[in-house]
Amino acid sequence: FATVLGTRSLLRETLDRVGILIPPERMLVVGRRSHEHFLREELADFPRATVLLQPDNRGTAAGILLPIHGIARIDPQAIVAVFPSDHLILGSNAFMAHVSQAVAFARAHPRRVLLVGAPPSRPEPDLGWVETGEPVGATASGPICRVVRFREKPAPEEARTYFARGFLWNTFVIVGRASAFVEAGRGFAPAVSAGVEHVVQAAIGGPEAFDRAFADIPVADFSRSILEHCPDRLVISRLPDGIWSDLGTPERVFESLAEARLPIPAGLRGTSPVSPFPGNSPLSAGSPA
Repeated sequence: FATVLGTRSLLRETLDRVGILIPPERMLVVGRRSHEHFLREELADFPRATVLLQPDNRGTAAGILLPIHGIARIDPQAIVAVFPSDHLILGSNAFMAHVSQAVAFARAHPRRVLLVGAPPSRPEPDLGWVETGEPVGATASGPICRVVRFREKPAPEEARTYFARGFLWNTFVIVGRASAFVEAGRGFAPAVSAGVEHVVQAAIGGPEAFDRAFADIPVADFSRSILEHCPDRLVISRLPDGIWSDLGTPERVFESLAEARLPIPAGLRGTSPVSPFPGNSPLSAGSPA
């Protein structure tokens, strides 16, 4: 909900960017119930978007699989794209054109899950790293390659090795058929998938039943629980240089702005690059920069 650049929050920038390709009635925004007030403000111009409010944080595996299981009940062949909202994208049209080509690949390869990769600018240990294999397709900006190995948040020395060997960063923008996500979840995070399926069923019984079932979902990370274990199902496309940066920590906000040669916003000038935001969370609700 923070405004890092310009006048729009990161979430609003994401919604506007996604809207280049996807109409609001096909947007599903996942948030926490404690953020409902902020989400209501952000989504005032998107009344046709669907909002899924999680009672609590059960990790990114539940955060991704729960809405996708809901979509799959309606249309298992639906193409789903996951867009985190803590990213800096320079060139929204080019970025969404790349996603559009990823969608076309997913439509033609129903069991594949496509990761959008970015060329790394430094040996960052707090991101996911992907070793690419032979091409299996192409976009206008380059090949779509098989994934040989996926490593989430490696040790610093590993990250330096991956950087030197030309691995890509995983942007966590992920595209595939709903059925492909569901199949991967059942195969590699069966307890989370079973919990999610229980929640989808329990939702018929009302909010209290939904909350009780949701509390039983194991906490798990989507990258570590699923992506690291199914490289044979994954492919990756590479974004052009300079389009994507991750803003998931205060340090990366400053690093990304510096790499993009963008000015430090007035609200961040004179602050520490370690903790430029008020409160305990660098990009927490109610703590706009």
